[in-house]
Amino acid sequence: MNQGPPFPHVRLSLTFALRTVSLTVHNGRPLQRPVCVGDSGGLGLRSMRGAVHAVGGRLAAGPSEGGGYRTAAVIELPVGSVTE
Repeated sequence: MNQGPPFPHVRLSLTFALRTVSLTVHNGRPLQRPVCVGDSGGLGLRSMRGAVHAVGGRLAAGPSEGGGYRTAAVIELPVGSVTE
């Protein structure tokens, strides 16, 4: 598992729209390189993607501008779960 390096800042954004919920996490440029500490045990992006897909959502993750990392999930709300 890669133990995440310390980041100078982390931004979270949680947005509720009429039919979706979106969560974005943006880490700034790390202060040092990650350290490999062994097997991940199945946690991390693969598990996050599976959990988001299991409820009909989508997940995007990857490097962002400026050397940071961005992870974003969008989940569609079920029909009838929203009252106007």
